[in-house]
Amino acid sequence: MKTIAIMAAIVASCAMSAEAAPRKYKVGQVWEYRARDQDKGSLLKIRRIDADIVSAKIGFIYHISIVGITWADERIPPTLAHAPLSGPALDASVTRLSTQSPDFPSATEGIAAWKRAKGGVWTVPVADVVDAVDRTQKP
Repeated sequence: MKTIAIMAAIVASCAMSAEAAPRKYKVGQVWEYRARDQDKGSLLKIRRIDADIVSAKIGFIYHISIVGITWADERIPPTLAHAPLSGPALDASVTRLSTQSPDFPSATEGIAAWKRAKGGVWTVPVADVVDAVDRTQKP
């Protein structure tokens, strides 16, 4: 009986440690990132974090929004409301947390559409994502 109580205490302690362990990325954080030359000063915000429950190969999926983008078509607003990224893609992109808090577009509709479509996840740096989206924009 005493052994069971000790085991329960150890398990509870481990669970508390896992919860208390700091994660590098948190919802609401604004990050500077390695942007394209024309997007210097652009920022990204982490909107949601999901676990990859389909393949378990990606790990966490980071849903981000981006502001300060200079699109080839100047009529398009300088934002990207939603892009789902792998952890390694985000790691390869961010440089430091930002102290700025600009207005970001809502990612709610984009995340919902992504879930309905069982969408993919970008595995390349954010600058490459922005460049790919820019090339698909219609003037």
